[in-house]
This record gives sequence, structure tokens and C-alpha cells, in this order.
Amino acid sequence: MVGSMAGETRTPVVGIGTVELPVKRSPSATGPRSHGILRLRNVLHVPTLICNIIGSPILDEYTVHTGFDDKYTKDTIKDKHGRDAAYFGSRLKPFQVRLSGPPIGPRVGLAPFEVSKLYLINVLWADSERKKWEDHRASKTLQQAEVGPLTTEEKQWLKDHWGSEFKFLMSHGLDISKEDDREEGRSILRAIMAGSDSDDSHSGLDDPNEYRPEVQLAESYFDADQVKFIKKHYGDPLTFMITFGLKFYNAEDCEEARSIVGSLMYPDSDE
Repeated sequence: MVGSMAGETRTPVVGIGTVELPVKRSPSATGPRSHGILRLRNVLHVPTLICNIIGSPILDEYTVHTGFDDKYTKDTIKDKHGRDAAYFGSRLKPFQVRLSGPPIGPRVGLAPFEVSKLYLINVLWADSERKKWEDHRASKTLQQAEVGPLTTEEKQWLKDHWGSEFKFLMSHGLDISKEDDREEGRSILRAIMAGSDSDDSHSGLDDPNEYRPEVQLAESYFDADQVKFIKKHYGDPLTFMITFGLKFYNAEDCEEARSIVGSLMYPDSDE
């Protein structure tokens, strides 16, 4: 359940999860690289609310900058590296994140707000309700098998190709200080090692970053024309997938990546 500052209304929460919004990064950006993914974790699904609300947990992974000039809002959302992640549409009240339009983003209807009305929107998730979720998540974590620690072979692979686990995680946007990120990193590593050939011809490279098996694995999902387009606009297929918040080791994400690049290459297609 969630409530409000007034304390008069309690609204049921029907689910909690992660939401990935396809967004425009900046009002001045153009082309394929102007799109990105705003990832919101621990989102409460409350279907009876008037609108979607971005809560304070966003500050765990992003910085929200707000301010005005005479004509336009200058509100932006930055990632932890200080890069543009999203922005709020100009002159829109309440603030509304600028989503990517079709075919990259979803088709959305009109905002539910009436111009003649003044809205005061707030939602509070009580500590007692939050604790229920934390207890449930903790018990579920104990029941699930953890992603096992790195083996000696995997540690050696990281050393040969990346120098350290820290560098490997950082290159994939993961934080070594967070155990969830380290688990995801191990999943990525194992997908790379399982998908790469057992060819040792790359082991003698002076620069371990010259051989990126995850790039080769990501590239294998696209046809030649798609790879050519991606390399022209994004550098490589792995960067392309990361830009849209997609995991190269997830089959559904790979399908979505092919769909996105097809839409970018042929924006007027009905397919």
C-alpha cells in the first residue's frame, strides 16, 4: 500500500520491479545516439494513480538537475558519470520525461492533466510497507541459488583480457562495490566465455582490449548491413546494445536489439 502526505488515502500496490524507459538524452541531440534508456529500479506498480511518478530512489543512480530560464526548463537527468541520461520536456507541468517517439519508444496518449486545474501530487511508501518488501526480497534471495564465485580459470581470463575484475565491471557499467552488480558481471563473463571460440590466436596481443569477445558475440546477432550501420553510428554492436539498456547475453534483448536497429535503418517501414 502507498499513501499521501495528507494521510487520507491508501492505494494498493500490485507489483514491484524495474522499469526501462526509452528516452531522448538531450533536446539538442539528433540521430540514433540521441536515444537511451532510463532505468528505474524498485518501481511500485499502482495502476489507479493518475500518472506515473519518479520517486526519490532515482537519486541512487542518477542526479536530477532542475532550474529555469525565461523560456525553457533546463531540467536534465545525469548518470553517475555525469552524462546526459534524459531530460524533462520544455514548458510541461508537472515535469514530464521526454520519451523517445515511435518506432524507438512507445505510442502514448495525451497527459491526464487538465490545464485549468492545479495538481498537488505526492506518494509516500510507509516504512512498514517498505519493510514487507525488503523482508520478502531477502527471503527470496536466500531461496535462489546465487551466481557462484569466480573460478580460477575465470579469474585468469579476466586478468588476460581485462587486467582485473574492476576494469571488466566498470566497462559494462557495473559497480564492484555492489554484490548484485558483481553477480551480473559473473553472468556476463560466463556468457562471453561460453560464446567465444576456444581459439588461442588472440592470447598474444599486447593490448588485451584489442580482443573483445563480447563485442564479437554481440556482433554475431546482426546481419552484415546492420553491423555496418551500427559501426557507423555507435562504434560497435556491444556499445549499441548497452546504449539501449540491452544485455548481449540475453536472448530476448538480442531480439529487441535487432528490431531497434531495423527501425533505425528503415524508419518509414511499417514492419
